[in-house]
Amino acid sequence: MKTIEQPSENYASILASLGFAAGDDELSNTVTAFIYEIGGTLFDEDSPFLIDKSEFYPQYDNLNSLVLSRLYVKENISTDSAVCYLMTIWYRWLRYAVPTLENIEMTPLDAGVRVRILTVSTSAECACSLEFILIPHEVTI
Repeated sequence: MKTIEQPSENYASILASLGFAAGDDELSNTVTAFIYEIGGTLFDEDSPFLIDKSEFYPQYDNLNSLVLSRLYVKENISTDSAVCYLMTIWYRWLRYAVPTLENIEMTPLDAGVRVRILTVSTSAECACSLEFILIPHEVTI
């Protein structure tokens, strides 16, 4: 698996260099599939996230963040615990089995944490850039 040595603010250029284009039907199908899978795996009885407040947005024309998720953290759950849960779900259920390229970046925000993920399948036929904003319970946007 190829790794990215420096954190990349520009996932779009990486995806474009691999032949992916915003609005492409195959990429749009991948975005839709990821949103479906995220919604189906993140919200079980152990989830630190509020299902009724959390939101998922497809951004078919934004290669830097094709999937944007705002995840509201339940009361009395730390943001760190929520990030650990998200990463456990990512590695267990959401990531490609053997990605050709995967980059995960975590950035603290004034209110919460941003987790950005770029993933490319083994055959480089599918790829996605995802952005998760984890928002603590006491914050409203």
